[in-house]
Formats: sequence, structure tokens, C-alpha cells
Amino acid sequence: MAFGLMGQGSLPHWLNRSALNWIGEEEEFIASLPCLSVLGEPIEQLTQHAAEPSSGAPGVQDKNTSPLLEEIAVPSVAELAYTGVRFCPTVGDLSMVDFCPATATLHLPVIGVDVNSEVVLRNLVAYEAAAGLGPLVLARYVELMNGIIDTEEDARMLRECGVVLNHLKSDREVAELWNGMTRSVRLTRVPALDRVIDDLNRHYGSCWKVRVRTFVKARVLGSRELLACVAVLLLFLFVGLQAFCVLRGCVPVSYGMANRKFGVS
Repeated sequence: MAFGLMGQGSLPHWLNRSALNWIGEEEEFIASLPCLSVLGEPIEQLTQHAAEPSSGAPGVQDKNTSPLLEEIAVPSVAELAYTGVRFCPTVGDLSMVDFCPATATLHLPVIGVDVNSEVVLRNLVAYEAAAGLGPLVLARYVELMNGIIDTEEDARMLRECGVVLNHLKSDREVAELWNGMTRSVRLTRVPALDRVIDDLNRHYGSCWKVRVRTFVKARVLGSRELLACVAVLLLFLFVGLQAFCVLRGCVPVSYGMANRKFGVS
């Protein structure tokens, strides 16, 4: 009868209050331990980051404001490939630039790069900015390519997948060409390309491998207290294992072999 009065799986008021008090006391006791208190904050922050909505990814800004430096930032080709992004070459103009989150595929128009490409691109970007006929589509595309190509490895990956037709001597020259492109005088929003940049940043930021790697670099490798705590725990584990072996009378195999080698019975 007493259980029937609970109703829909709820607990009695006195049991809820005592359980909460017991949980609170246990949390305070665990938090008071030196090593566990050090581990508590990083784990809590990792779970909070995992629970955050994907809209907080870098690159998402108010549509009525002009693009900022943080929004232009985009992961490189190697970083995107690390999260499973595939690069698909397309034939057409800049309107073909698109990212499909469902298949993690970035569609980029094929572009040939030779000794005259840098001069041509600079002149076209300058003309587009001076004409002022609309959004700076070409400048935004140059910013996108400048963002995803950082190293020779990035240029090589785009060349191998057919996005970049390299007519230069090496992939390093392709990377230097895109990295040497300066920003245009005025940046305006291009909805299609802005959406691609936002989707790339959101996909990269939501990857669990990126979250774990960022957490390890920021909280584990960068925390002396946490490293010291891990060292102390390993030391206690080793001492405890050694004490257990001594009490149980178990002798390592290598120790027995050494005794037989030197004739110790």
C-alpha cells in the first residue's frame, strides 16, 4: 500500500530529501579529496562543452553585421579531412561552392593555378571591390581558399582530389600563393559562402575527436596539477600492486630466471 501511494514512479518526500542530502554530502567529500578535486573541473567542463548546442561554433555571427576575423577563420583541408570531410570537384562558377553536412562533402569548383594566377586574382579582387556592384563573391571565395589551404599538405590533398590543377613546380608554391593573398579592402556578406563557412566550422567543432584533442591539450597537458595527480595515482597503484604480490607470495618470472642464472636456489 505504501508503494501504491508514490504514483507514477515518484519517491516519498522524506526519501527524496534524505537522498539529496546524502548525494550532497558525497559530492562534498569527493570534492575535498586533492586528486579528485583536480579532475572534477576538467571533466565538468568537457561535459558542458559536449552539451552546448552546435550553434555556438565559430563563424556564426549576426547576419546584419559585417564579417569578422573569427568568422573568416575556417579549419584547413587536413583538419577537415581529419573529421571525415570529403572534397568533391565540380565544374561551374563560384555558385557551385557548397557543403553537405549529411554526407560531409565540400563541393569546390575546379581551379587551375599557374605563374599568372596570383596577379589575375589580385586584379579581379581589386576590380570587384572598386566596382561595388554587389557582394564581393570572388573576395569571399579567395578568403575561403586562403583559410583552408595553410600548408603544402593541404595543397597536395586538393590536387589529388581534383579541385586544384597545379601547373606550378610544387604544392608548396600553391600553398604560398593562397597564403600570400591579402585581404580585400572591403568585406561584405555573401550568404551562400557564409553558410558554407558556418557549416564547416559547425561540423568541425561538433566532432568528438576534435573535442577530445582540444580537451587533452588544454586541460591535461597544460595542467601541472593534473599531471602531478596522475603521477601520484600511478605511484600508489604500483606500490599497491607490489604489496599485493608480496603478501600473496607471487614472484615475477624474470626474478626466478635471474636466480637460476646465478645459481641461487
